[in-house]
Amino acid sequence: MKRCFGFSQRRSCLPQGFRPSGLRVARLAGLAIFLSLGAVWVSAAWAETAGSTKPGRQWAVLIGIEKYEKAFPLKYTANDVRQLAETLCIRGGYAKDCVLQMTDEAADPSLQPRKAVLMEKLSEWLRKPAPEDHILVYFSGHGFRDPDGKMYLAPIDCDPANAASTGIPVAWLRQQIAACPAGSKLLVLDACHAGSDKGEDSSDSLSAETLGAAFKGLEKVITLASSTAEQKSQIWDDKKQSLFSYWFNQGLRGSADKDGDGNVDVDELYDFANRAVAHTAQVLAHRPQTPVRIVGSGVDGVPVVIRLRPLTLRQVLNDMAEQISDDLLEQRIDRVGVLEFGNDAKLGELVLGANFGLLGRYCAEELERRLVERGAGKFTVVERDRLQSVLKAEGFQLKDRTSREALSRLATGAHGMPVIALGTLRNRRITVTDRSVSVQIGFIEFPWLFKRIAEFHYLIPSSIYL
Repeated sequence: MKRCFGFSQRRSCLPQGFRPSGLRVARLAGLAIFLSLGAVWVSAAWAETAGSTKPGRQWAVLIGIEKYEKAFPLKYTANDVRQLAETLCIRGGYAKDCVLQMTDEAADPSLQPRKAVLMEKLSEWLRKPAPEDHILVYFSGHGFRDPDGKMYLAPIDCDPANAASTGIPVAWLRQQIAACPAGSKLLVLDACHAGSDKGEDSSDSLSAETLGAAFKGLEKVITLASSTAEQKSQIWDDKKQSLFSYWFNQGLRGSADKDGDGNVDVDELYDFANRAVAHTAQVLAHRPQTPVRIVGSGVDGVPVVIRLRPLTLRQVLNDMAEQISDDLLEQRIDRVGVLEFGNDAKLGELVLGANFGLLGRYCAEELERRLVERGAGKFTVVERDRLQSVLKAEGFQLKDRTSREALSRLATGAHGMPVIALGTLRNRRITVTDRSVSVQIGFIEFPWLFKRIAEFHYLIPSSIYL
């Protein structure tokens, strides 16, 4: 049986097995928090901000090609498309009939990326958006030149030796995108070039930056390319995705939402992907890869790419555990501790290890449990009771995170722990139509400073059981 508590005619129940000490209602800036920890909650009003005009529709054309008939095959591009479509529809609320997926795995011949089909679908879909709409066009595959230097995107039936007849002219696609009436257009190119790790070596294959440069100057168009002309576009076998597409997708899932406003704009997305791709490429592959951004003319402000739907807290904690695990493995860190989550409303006076009530304790215990499961045989998680006692004994405060002496004492007291995970509840969003809170997660790395990992959002429904 679940343990329950009452407050203002509403009732909330702890998940079975959770037994916090000093049970009390968690509060954030004086407001009671009632969390959805079970069923997924979808709020149609999330796309609307108070006092603003309802945004236009969001469209996406996603193309991934692996099994080339005459060019060198690629890996994981179909999965890149699947993951991206899932994020846009589930996390961002893109309507399914506004997202076109074209891969060589499609059972429907009308969705297979052959030249005739691609040109027909691209022409059709680029005419669909209205002036207030946003469109994302994503291509993962080869690009080639013909003997005259003209560039082509390679459909599955492209012959690199005859790109002029079998490829999709980049000049034609430029015209189609220019004519698209959408008020905001994002073109994403994850293409390989000579020696690319995405596929076999092909001296004629073009880099993403080279292809992207052809779209420079287009009005209302921003282009993101997976790497520079001199670099390799790499894959991440453990993730079964390209390195760039993995981090691009993670950014869209919410990790790039730096200001915690529930929207991921193109600046946040590029900044996040740029840092993450460059770091992972260097750490795992020991070679550089740097995404490139090309901004056209007439771009109005900073376009929003995805408006995040708030998640249940369980979903948020799962995402956090995944991000932390990836970071630990990437940096080869073998030991981590998890603190109770705090509230940034008291950030200046926050004493680490203090009791922040039911919510902070629940978040920490659940995150710790998920990390223990993910870390089996890879890294260990310091028992939180021990960590809390060391923090309290040392009187460790946030201001001490810049003190090497204080950090050294803390690390020693926790048997050489190199990292602690620190979660913070921040940026309340309370309107007539929806309630949500963003949660920031980061590391304090000894003997260095706080490192923000990601931002997530969870929903506060008006009345729901945990």
